[in-house]
Amino acid sequence: MKVSLICEGVHFERIRNGLEEYRRGAGFSDAFVTQLSPVLLNFALALERLNCVLVHDDLDSDIAVALVNWFRPERLEEYKGKGIPLVSFCNYTPLLSIVCYRPFDRKLWESEKKKLETLLRLCDVILLETYAQLGDFQMIFHDLAAWFDPAKIRLIHLFADEALFRPDPAGREATRKELGFREDDLLFMYHGRFYPILGLEVFAEGLRNSSNRHVKFLAVGEPIGIEPCIECY
Repeated sequence: MKVSLICEGVHFERIRNGLEEYRRGAGFSDAFVTQLSPVLLNFALALERLNCVLVHDDLDSDIAVALVNWFRPERLEEYKGKGIPLVSFCNYTPLLSIVCYRPFDRKLWESEKKKLETLLRLCDVILLETYAQLGDFQMIFHDLAAWFDPAKIRLIHLFADEALFRPDPAGREATRKELGFREDDLLFMYHGRFYPILGLEVFAEGLRNSSNRHVKFLAVGEPIGIEPCIECY
């Protein structure tokens, strides 16, 4: 089965390169870690297990997957017109984060909102990490119940390949020391993108005001150029 990924070419190459690194067992190299998120990797591996051939934005395919944030709405219309089943996949948080921008860009908000509506209306299946993400849609579209069928939703759960991602007791002390943490520090860690809607700065501020100096917070991820959400770091 040929599966077309509807996204920009650079992101398609990112997915293909990430899969190749994974097959070679690249371990913890920076090249591998930055290629794919665990969820996106799990999705791509699932397609491989079904013996799917991944192609880039090809109307001559059996099924098409629109990667949220990277697709063009007009392409969905073309796929739909040819009767090709459409699936959407990826993270919807960036759209909600727009409300945290200062000053608020209403034109950008309306444009991205319309893009998401097109996706939800046209796609036959909506892949989510959790049903809680349905709440994101309800916050964005107050009339969602009138036109969206929740039966479209399917879940892809988070995973970790224990052959690659596993505790390293021998390196734990050295790593904590390198990062400036003491052995008796209680360390909270966040890994992901720093979207304002997540409220990471609120958590960090709470720790800063704590009287316990041994409670620390480590945020590891991609700031994606959104300054308001990373000032506290």
